[in-house]
Amino acid sequence: MKHLKFIFTSGILILALILSSVNTNAQNPDGAPTSKDFQVSIRNVKQPDPNVLEFDIYILKTNPDIKFDLVLFQAGIEFNTQILNGAAQTPEMTQILAGTSELADSISPMVVNTASAGLIRLAGRPAPKKGGGTLVPDKGKGLRICRLRLTNSVPFAGNTSPELRFTANSSGTKTYATRVGVNSGKDILQLDVIPDKNAVSKEPILLNPVSGK
Repeated sequence: MKHLKFIFTSGILILALILSSVNTNAQNPDGAPTSKDFQVSIRNVKQPDPNVLEFDIYILKTNPDIKFDLVLFQAGIEFNTQILNGAAQTPEMTQILAGTSELADSISPMVVNTASAGLIRLAGRPAPKKGGGTLVPDKGKGLRICRLRLTNSVPFAGNTSPELRFTANSSGTKTYATRVGVNSGKDILQLDVIPDKNAVSKEPILLNPVSGK
C-alpha cells in the first residue's frame, strides 16, 4: 500500500513539473526574453546646482537563465513641470553627459530633447546588425544607458519633486514611447515596457528644500 502511495505521489509531482514546463514554454516558446526578464530604472537622482537636475538610466536583466542582447533603446520620461518655477521649457534644456553610457557605441544614445511639455525624449538609434548589441548583466544595477542633465533657466521651485516616470512602449502619438529591443536570435523583438513594474524610478528627490514648509 505504501509502495502504491509513493508511486501515486511521485506521479502527481512529475505531472505538475510537466504542466509547469508546458505553461512556461507556452508563454515563451522560443526562450526569448519577455517583459518579465528586465527592468529599466532611473537612479542616482542629484541636484548639483539650484537649477540643475541629473539622473542615470539603467537596464538590468532580471532572469539569469536567458541571454539579453540589447539592440535598441529609447525612452520617454515624464516630469512635473511645476519644478520649472514659471520658466519656459526649451528643447535643449536636457543633455546627455558625454562618456556616461556603458552600451556599445552602435546603440548608445546620442540625441535628447524636451520639446514637449513635461517630457524628455531620449531618442533611439537604428538597431545594428547581429553582433552590434550589448549583453545586459543580471548583477548590481545592470548597465547604465546614460546620465542626463536638465538645466532650468532659474532655480527650481522649492520643495517640489520632479516625479520622473517612464512612458509605456504603447504610448500614443502625443507622447513618446519607451522601447526596449533585443536580438531574439531570429529577429529584433520589442518587449513590453510597463511603468511602475519593469520601468521604475528610484531615489525620489525634493528640489531646493525649504525648511519650515
